[in-house]
Amino acid sequence: MSLNRKMSDAHEAYLAETFGARRTPGSGNQFNNQMDARMNRYEDAVAFAFDGKATRGKSISVTREMLDKAREQAHGERPAIALRFYDNDRLTEYEDWVLVQADDLLELMER
Repeated sequence: MSLNRKMSDAHEAYLAETFGARRTPGSGNQFNNQMDARMNRYEDAVAFAFDGKATRGKSISVTREMLDKAREQAHGERPAIALRFYDNDRLTEYEDWVLVQADDLLELMER
């Protein structure tokens, strides 16, 4: 298994476990089940659909197209871009960030 696949799999597993989401088969490559992990808007007061991006590099580009795609593929859940920067090839050290819309963050803060 390639390092990129290992990074992606570990990140998706983290998102699902940490946020109580379910991983989507095939990293969301099915039209009716996109994104990498998603919560359930019928069960969770604030439900996100996560598109995970992981790297061993120094940067991850975020484009307007990527944001638009995440919004479209969230299919009712709130879109979130989860970024993970790995510090070693053993994938034991990393830093996580999650990009969400400001309105969603404000709502969470008000709750």
